[in-house]
Amino acid sequence: MDPINLTELEFAVSGIFVKRESWPPGTVHDYMDHGRHDNLLHYIIDGSRTYQINGHEKILRSGTLIFIPEGTKYRTETRRQTSGIGICFQMHSLDGAPILLERDVYTVENDTLLYQPLFSEMEQATEMYRSKLHQRALLLQILDNLMMSLDVRSAESVHLSPAITYLQKHYRENVPVAVYAAECHMSESYFRRLFSEYTGMTPLEYRDHLRFTEARFLLSCGMTVTKTAEQVGFCDASYLRRIYKKRTGHALHETGLPIIV
Repeated sequence: MDPINLTELEFAVSGIFVKRESWPPGTVHDYMDHGRHDNLLHYIIDGSRTYQINGHEKILRSGTLIFIPEGTKYRTETRRQTSGIGICFQMHSLDGAPILLERDVYTVENDTLLYQPLFSEMEQATEMYRSKLHQRALLLQILDNLMMSLDVRSAESVHLSPAITYLQKHYRENVPVAVYAAECHMSESYFRRLFSEYTGMTPLEYRDHLRFTEARFLLSCGMTVTKTAEQVGFCDASYLRRIYKKRTGHALHETGLPIIV
């Protein structure tokens, strides 16, 4: 099962456990025999780790988000002093049956703006004994961004990578789509069509997605909607609320967390 299809599933999460850890060089964790007994989201803060799976080796460094589904068989070794924040959890259907995703080590690299604030907030929520609802909301937000990042990353094979990189660095700026197209040396009309075909969204919808992620984090930290709108690139608070509702189908919750029923 392709993990990107997670966006189409009705599922619940439980057994959430969050921990910041640090490993000295040479630390080994081996799951080759029995595989993981839970799902893991891990964000590397600094250092690097080597992951071995299916005869392949990946070296992952700071700023990388790692998703390892339950049952995955792999081995990891720390190359140098490394620290990170891990989130372990269970996934199951609404009738309680476990959900098993395709077993692999999935990674999204160099997306610090998206993930570091969410993992830090998740850690703080755990330390402050915030509600389980708060934890689940943050976890689902991380999973939503992960699926989006994996989906967008696949577009790099069609030469959209320069525009995606530019968008991720300059999403607060209200530049025309022609600027993104120029990064890929394409006409604006061709770029729009290709971007939508391979990411499932328009360039401006993707830009808004990046803005919404930062906006939710800023609101969760106590920033006002007015200041948040200005910070992430919207002209005012009312426009932020309106475009958020249009893009997501939900009202913007002013603590930065989605309302889960």
